[in-house]
Amino acid sequence: MNLRWRRLLVAGAATGLLAGGAVAVGPAGAHGSGAQVAAAEIAGGGQAVQGGHRLAATPAPSDLVGSAGVRTDGAWRLHGIQLDWTVGQNSGQDNPPGDWNDGNANYPKAYQVWINGGAIKQTVYLDWCRWWGCWRDARQHWVNLGESPAASNTVKIRARLDDGTWSDFTNEVTVASAP
Repeated sequence: MNLRWRRLLVAGAATGLLAGGAVAVGPAGAHGSGAQVAAAEIAGGGQAVQGGHRLAATPAPSDLVGSAGVRTDGAWRLHGIQLDWTVGQNSGQDNPPGDWNDGNANYPKAYQVWINGGAIKQTVYLDWCRWWGCWRDARQHWVNLGESPAASNTVKIRARLDDGTWSDFTNEVTVASAP
């Protein structure tokens, strides 16, 4: 198996090893064979242990929903779409999902957002905290459409999987812009 390794800055100064899109185990500067074995197991579709928890292959997102909104930034009134989806056992519920693993869930961190069939594309990197309620941050994103958006937009997303490929797209949603 040919894995490409590179450093990844995760949540401040912590550094992990990245193999095919999956963050492998290890504190800053870790280069040990344990990290390589864990990443190889994940990239091969198996399970690995991280922080005492078993990690399954990265799940693809599903059940995309979008709602229009407006945010202000100084004098600007910015239109956008709030996206929410299901990933793994995480659908935004009030209690931690069964696969949350105290913030070590093997949810995708890289997503592509396609607006209007790919006329506009955005790559999003999500990171989330470990305290209560942060599982919601692992499954949502705000798309800024600017001051003068189209009357409606279609949106779909996909996630980068462990092997570096992209998942299938979620369902496509149509969102009318906020007045």
